[in-house]
Amino acid sequence: MKLLIRILTVWVMVLMVADLSAKETKKHPKGKVEKVEAVEKSTVARALAGKKFFNGTPNEEAKYYLYLQCASWCGPCRREMSKVVGSYSEMKEAGLEVIVLDCDEFQNQGESFLASFGATFPGIMFEDGKDLPGFSDTGMIPYATLVKANGEVLKAQHTTPMVESWRELINSAEEAAAAEEAQGKKKEASDDSKSKDKKKGLSPVAKALSKAHTFNGRVNKDAKVYIYLQSAGWCKFCRKEMPEIVEQYKEMKEAGVELVLVSHDQDKRNAMSFLKEFKAKFPSFIPTKKLYEKIPGLKEANGIPRATIVDSSGNVLQDGHGSIALDWREYVEKAGKK
Repeated sequence: MKLLIRILTVWVMVLMVADLSAKETKKHPKGKVEKVEAVEKSTVARALAGKKFFNGTPNEEAKYYLYLQCASWCGPCRREMSKVVGSYSEMKEAGLEVIVLDCDEFQNQGESFLASFGATFPGIMFEDGKDLPGFSDTGMIPYATLVKANGEVLKAQHTTPMVESWRELINSAEEAAAAEEAQGKKKEASDDSKSKDKKKGLSPVAKALSKAHTFNGRVNKDAKVYIYLQSAGWCKFCRKEMPEIVEQYKEMKEAGVELVLVSHDQDKRNAMSFLKEFKAKFPSFIPTKKLYEKIPGLKEANGIPRATIVDSSGNVLQDGHGSIALDWREYVEKAGKK
C-alpha cells in the first residue's frame, strides 16, 4: 500500500511539472518556440523611468495618470486628500494611476503627509516631476491634471471636481477612441477595396505605399516626389516643426509632392491624436521591419525628426533632419530632370 502511495505521489508531481512547463513555454503547432516581444512603454511610462519616487512606485502600465499638485502645509490639500485616498482603489481598477507632485520643501514632509492619510499612491518632489508629459504648472494648489498614457491632457482643474468627474472623463475618452478606431477600420477597408484594381501601372514608391495600411488620408499614387517624414507626438522637436509642414502641405500636393508621416508613436491611436492636434491631413502609417525593407528609399531612423525625399522610383534626392521637408521645391525640379 505504501509503495502504491509513493508511485501515485511521484506521478502527480510529474504531471504538475509538465503542466507548468507547458504554461511557461508557448509553442507553435510545429514545435517552434514563439518569441515574445517586449511591450513598448507609453510616453508617460518612459518619462517615469529614473525618477525618484517615495511612498511606492507608479504603475507604468496604467492607461491614465492623475497628477496631484499639493503640499502638507496647504489646508485645502489636506481636506481633499481623504477624498482621493477613498477613490484610489476604484481608480486603479479603471487603469488610472495617481501621482502626487509634492510642493513641500523636504521629501520627509511629503512622506509624512501621505502617510497621515494612509495613501498608497506614489509621490515625487515637484521639481523632479514638473516635466512629466502633459503636466503644466499653474501655480495653484491643490490642482489636478488627468492625462492619457501618451501625455494627452483630458482635463486640468481643481482637485475636488476632478475627484468627482474622473470616471466620466475616462469613459468619454474610451468611447471616443473606440469610435475613432472603428471609423478608421471602416475607411481602411473602403480604401483597400477601391485600390485593389488600380495597382497596375503604379510607380515603385506608390505601389509599396499601397501596402503600408496608411491612415488619415490616401497616398497620392501619381506624385512626382515623396517625402517620408519620420516623426512622433512625444518628440518635442517633431512638434516644433509640424505647424510649418502642415501649412505647406496643400501647396506640396498641388506641385505633385506627397508627404507621408512614418509614425514612431506607440500605436495608431497616439499617431492619430498627434495628427489631429495639428490638423494634419497627410497620410501616415506605423512602420515595421518589413515595410522598411519594401518601401524604396525608406530607412529606419536613428533619431527623429528625419525626412527622406525620393522620386517616384525611390531614388533618394535628400536625407536628413526633418526640417529639409520644407525645402521640397528644389527637389521637384531635380525629380523632373531625372
